Amino acid sequence: MRYCKQFAIGKLPIIVFSFFMFSDVNAHFKNFNFKHPLADTTKKDSAKYEEYKSLPLKPARKINFTTNEGSWMSVDVSPDGQTIAFDLMGDLYTVPVSGGNATRLTKGLAYDVHPRYSPDGKKILFISDRSGADNVWCFDMEKKDTVQLTNDNNQYFPDACWTPDGEYVVYTKGRRNIKMYMVYRKGGGGAQLIDSPSDLKTIDPAVSADGRYIYFSVRNRAWNYNAILPQYQVGCYDREKGKWNYVTSRYGSAFTPVLSKDGKWMVYGSRFEDKTGLVLRILRKYDERKNGVCFLEELPYGSLFKIKDGRIFQKGEKLRKRFKCSETHTNLVYLFSPIYEVKPLTEVEKI
Repeated sequence: MRYCKQFAIGKLPIIVFSFFMFSDVNAHFKNFNFKHPLADTTKKDSAKYEEYKSLPLKPARKINFTTNEGSWMSVDVSPDGQTIAFDLMGDLYTVPVSGGNATRLTKGLAYDVHPRYSPDGKKILFISDRSGADNVWCFDMEKKDTVQLTNDNNQYFPDACWTPDGEYVVYTKGRRNIKMYMVYRKGGGGAQLIDSPSDLKTIDPAVSADGRYIYFSVRNRAWNYNAILPQYQVGCYDREKGKWNYVTSRYGSAFTPVLSKDGKWMVYGSRFEDKTGLVLRILRKYDERKNGVCFLEELPYGSLFKIKDGRIFQKGEKLRKRFKCSETHTNLVYLFSPIYEVKPLTEVEKI
C-alpha cells in the first residue's frame, strides 16, 4: 500500500548581524539596488494538506513511503467479519480480511488512532487530536465525514468502544489515573462510571453482548518505573448495579480484554517470564448469584470463605494457576481453581 504522511517542522530563524562603522554605511549600500531584491531560489512544496482550525502546528512538507507492515497498531474487525480497520502513522485504514490493498479513511496532520466499528458496521469510533487535544470522534463510512463526541482540551483518551445497541459509547480519559465514562452516540458531557478509589486506573473497555457488563483493564496507581508484577487485572463493571469486581488474579497481569460476538469467550493479554501471550477464557454470566456465591479469584487475599460441604478456608497466595488456601479447622493447605465457586463469610460468621 502506498500513502503519504505530513509532518510539521519547526523553522529556526537564522539571524545574521552585520556591524558597520557609521562612517561606512553609505559607502556599503551605495551600489545596492533596493528596487529589485534578490529572488528566493528555495524550491517550494506545492502539495495540499488537510488543515484543522484548532491544531497549532501547520504542515510544511510531506513524505511518501510504501510498507507492508507496521508496529504499535490498533485493529478491529467489522461486524460481518470481512474487513479490518487499523491505524498506522496517525491515519486510519481498512483492508480486506483476505488481504489486499489498504484504503485510507483519514489523512492530514491530526493523529488518529484506535478505530472501533459500530455494531452495524457503518461508523468507526477513533481517538484524534484534530480539535487541538485528544477527543473521541466518529467517522461515518457512508457520508465520509467525522463528528466530535467529546470536547476536552487537556485529557488523554486511551480508547473507546460501542455498546451493542450502538446508542452509547464507553471511553476512558484522564491524566495519570484514567477513569471510565459513557456518552450518548451524538455526543455530550458523558457520565463517569467508576469514581473511587481515586487512584484507580481503568482502561481498555469492552462491553458484553447483552450490554450489561463492561470488562476493562484495572490497576491501582499510575504507571511507575521498576514495576513489580502483577500490574493490571481484568475487571467487570455491572451497569445495573453500578458496582465492579475483579475477574482475574494472574501473577503475570491480565489486560486488554476482547469479547467474542456471542459473549461466550474472552481473550486477554498476560505475561509469563519474558513473553507476552494471549489467554482464552470461557465467560460465565455475572448474574445475581444465589446465596452470595462468587468465584474464588474475586476475593481479596486473606479472605475467609465456605465451600459446599461447609468447610471454611482462608485464601492464600497464588501458586502458578491455583490458590493455596488453608482450612481453618485443620490448617491443611489445599489448591483451588481461580473460578471455584465459594461463599464469602459474613461478619457474623467470622465471630
